[in-house]
Amino acid sequence: MNSLLLFRNIVLVCFAGITSVQHLFAQLQQQVVVSIPFKTNSFIIEKRYQLNLDTLAEKCSKNENFKMKIYAFTDTTGCEGFNDTLSDERLDAVYDYLAARVPLNEKNTYSTAQGESEESYDLHFKGAHVQQRYVDIRVFFYKK
Repeated sequence: MNSLLLFRNIVLVCFAGITSVQHLFAQLQQQVVVSIPFKTNSFIIEKRYQLNLDTLAEKCSKNENFKMKIYAFTDTTGCEGFNDTLSDERLDAVYDYLAARVPLNEKNTYSTAQGESEESYDLHFKGAHVQQRYVDIRVFFYKK
């Protein structure tokens, strides 16, 4: 197992509060990935993408045994400071939208604003895209 994959599994295990990788994957029922794109210099969630978040929130409401990871990104247009702030605003917009529909807290949700930092972007999941103006949400649903 390469070191990046091992590190990712360890982080996932710690995040899930489960002590072994094998036990974690045995309990994993489904993984859902939702990507929300944004217009340049914007943190407004467009109506058509709100529907994706509504669907995700409904799924989380039906299965409260989930762990959510939210990552916010910008492109490299503009200065780094502006992009860091914009990334925070995008993260807050998505988090607040979901939190108004499903209970989110530090036990079931991990979130981070990455700005334009490509080094920290995780391309190791199906459907990953090149780091751009997105907020990516990965939800792991576990057996009850």
